[in-house]
Amino acid sequence: MTQPVRQNLFAERGDTTAWTITFTQPLSAFVEIWFTVRDGYAEEQADDADAVSQLKLSNGGITPTGADTASAEFSSAQTSAWSAEMQLTYDVQVRTTTGKIYTTQIGFIQLGPDVTRSTAAP
Repeated sequence: MTQPVRQNLFAERGDTTAWTITFTQPLSAFVEIWFTVRDGYAEEQADDADAVSQLKLSNGGITPTGADTASAEFSSAQTSAWSAEMQLTYDVQVRTTTGKIYTTQIGFIQLGPDVTRSTAAP
């Protein structure tokens, strides 16, 4: 595989956010895809030593949208857990049908503040 694509992403805190991922190979070449978000300043976290949020193809967090594209959608609850104090970085990794793991995309996530904190009816 080629070097990872470096791309910065943007999100609004508290919004459902989806990003399209384009691959250089067809999705049929992969048995798993991970989209991991981490706080660059965090030293320890519960499950994954560096994960703030993680989506997987195998659990429905990543949805195929074409032969070589997929959508990674984070819920409003997930993005609400992110804060402006975090240095959010992300990567997209794949495991191929031959068992090899590659990083295909990396970058930073710029987080905008959520101005409206509650959407409940008055």
